Amino acid sequence: MTNSNRENSAIEIDLHVFFKIIKAEIIVIGLSIFLGAVLGSLYAFTFNSNPEYTATGKILPEVASKPTNGLGGLFEILKQYGGNIDMYNTEITRPDIYEEIINTSKFYTYLLSKSVGTSNNKKLPFEQYYLTNFSHKNKIGDQEKVDSASSNTIFHYNYQQTIQKRIVINSSKKNSLVSISVKMPDPVVAADIANLTIQYLIDFITKYRTEKARQELAFVENLIKNNQKDNFSKEIHESLMASELQMKIKIQEDTPIIQVLEYAQIPVIKTNPSHLLIILPFIFIGLLLGILVAIFKNNEYHIITR
Repeated sequence: MTNSNRENSAIEIDLHVFFKIIKAEIIVIGLSIFLGAVLGSLYAFTFNSNPEYTATGKILPEVASKPTNGLGGLFEILKQYGGNIDMYNTEITRPDIYEEIINTSKFYTYLLSKSVGTSNNKKLPFEQYYLTNFSHKNKIGDQEKVDSASSNTIFHYNYQQTIQKRIVINSSKKNSLVSISVKMPDPVVAADIANLTIQYLIDFITKYRTEKARQELAFVENLIKNNQKDNFSKEIHESLMASELQMKIKIQEDTPIIQVLEYAQIPVIKTNPSHLLIILPFIFIGLLLGILVAIFKNNEYHIITR
């Protein structure tokens, strides 16, 4: 009884009737396809008219967990002077913080001060390139009603929001590999901004890791100068000289090793999809809608049977 009910409730599609509908309503389906193609073309040429290029560079941060043999030997010698520097305090630089480093106003101000090349073999400030290619998209209202300070604040806010979306950093926890990708309408600008970002990250991490030791070195060097003026004892002078050398070694030890595996190259292939790839889905949707309209246009068609 159950099997009989399942057989009776089975849904079948009559292909003969289906193709008969297609043939009879070919004009309706054709118009639907045409409408889909028109909408797809409008979308493609309106929102995908400008080419976009993506340039990617790769870096591999490595930090030694202990001093090299040479520096370690010096450390053992210098310990007799009473130095208390922890030469093994080398915290590993984490790639996952790199994205946070560039998501700051300081980084984007740094980019504004730099010059970039263009595909027209021109060199211009990045701020000028931004104003030419992006600033007109950020409407901030009537400029005459905004004072210069507010206008400058709004400009930097819009600028950071726009460029931030175009710089992507991906890090791999497995091997600490960090990739920096930049998307721009100009391939040369994309490569230059990617390489500027790489250099900024290297400089920032290096300064961050060695800043304390550099401050301590400056303090010790100042003491040595005062020692020469005040004629301190020989023991104090030797201790200060040893501390100065220790600080220099400390700076060298704390300097992270960030290997640039690949600088960003000028891309030759556009990142955004071709117009055809955008139009085809619209055509397919138009085809489906056309078939549905054709099926339900007249009740005399019974394509589904039980």
